[in-house]
Amino acid sequence: MNFIIQSFYTFLYQPLLNGLVLLYFLPHDLGLAVFILTLLVRLILFPLSFKGLKSQQAIKTIEPKIREIKQKYKDNIPKQNRAVMELYKQEKVSPVSGCLPLLIQFPIIIALYRVFYNGLNIESFNRFLYSFVPNPGEIPLKIFWFFDANSKIFIIVLAILAAVLQFWQSKMTMPKGQKKSTGTDFANTMQKQMLYIFPVITIFIIYKTGVVVGAYWFFSVLFSLLEQTIIAKTTKQAT
Repeated sequence: MNFIIQSFYTFLYQPLLNGLVLLYFLPHDLGLAVFILTLLVRLILFPLSFKGLKSQQAIKTIEPKIREIKQKYKDNIPKQNRAVMELYKQEKVSPVSGCLPLLIQFPIIIALYRVFYNGLNIESFNRFLYSFVPNPGEIPLKIFWFFDANSKIFIIVLAILAAVLQFWQSKMTMPKGQKKSTGTDFANTMQKQMLYIFPVITIFIIYKTGVVVGAYWFFSVLFSLLEQTIIAKTTKQAT
């Protein structure tokens, strides 16, 4: 357990804290520092997220074939599942690869939460800052120069905006022209439920964790939408 905690602080908390402080000195604004930090994290994760988004796009492309298989073997669920998995293998598509970028980002969100609530103070700076990072002494908790990072109203607005983007992103990943889900079509039912549930979870998490995590979440989903748009256009042009 101590090894896991130490690894968390060494490989996530400390680099994010130092990165945030270092970026803060450029515009002297916490909001822009989070924006640049999010961009850098997204660039690091881009190969993985690109692969996941390509897989999601491929699944949307073969969705008509999946529906045909489900209709053909609607009375034989084991055979239906085998046929779908065989189709995934044939098309070289991984149905779980789209979840990996999201799973990887949760530890980053936890680390940012710890940075915001425990890291932006003199004691933490003296303990965790690298030798080449200037010690700011104190960072004003202002976002985009004017907004109080502890303002509940601003956090709620940011949470709602992030949830709207989250809904839009989920909507983009759903196959077009999908038929209404039946009680036996568990995958489609779950996908449509998560379309509405996940934005609600987004609002709850951001409200509880604060504006820095909210800003990171908002910018991260925004970058994901841009990636999805680019991939969708390149895939369309390729076909």
